[in-house]
Amino acid sequence: MSFDIRRPRQLRAVISGLLGTAAFAAAVPPLHAQTTPTLETVTVTAQRRETDLQTTPVAITTERLRLSLAGSYVDATYENFLETARDPTTQQQIDSSGNRLQRTPETQLTGGVDLTLPLGQFGDALNFRVNYTWQGDMFWATDNIAKEDAYGLLDVRVALSPPSSPWAVALWGKNVTDELYRVNIISFFGEEVSQFAAPRTYGADFSWKF
Repeated sequence: MSFDIRRPRQLRAVISGLLGTAAFAAAVPPLHAQTTPTLETVTVTAQRRETDLQTTPVAITTERLRLSLAGSYVDATYENFLETARDPTTQQQIDSSGNRLQRTPETQLTGGVDLTLPLGQFGDALNFRVNYTWQGDMFWATDNIAKEDAYGLLDVRVALSPPSSPWAVALWGKNVTDELYRVNIISFFGEEVSQFAAPRTYGADFSWKF
């Protein structure tokens, strides 16, 4: 699909035609969750309620420009969920009913820009690409104690790839804003062992087609 970017009405019509939403609410089947309150890993069963709102990915494309946007919202909570772990004060089983589903951010967004420009005798050889993803906060475990704050990741790439040439070269950067976030944690005797994601990284690629 293409449109004239100089015509705002046509641009709005394309966006309206491509942007849609889907929503549903459900009490889903019992969930089996694994916890590690001691040296032993225990599997417990809980009911959960889930409400989802998702947007159909938007893609706006011209001859040299592509814009994309997508997002989702998930409201998922546990129901009737008694942990195997016990409160050290009362010795009662910890009740996690009403807690948010582990490792499930409520909101996620992603967007991208892909632009190709002419460069003298090379033709449409210069490409700029920017991608951004964002997710809201989430809890790592069913007890909703260990929490990961919201964060966003920005990746960029600039490439020179003449259509009539066998070679291509690119410069790229990942996590350009140097966000500090975890990709996994293990709760162990009240402590946390965290695995962090890669920090800001840069690189270059060179390729040759034979």
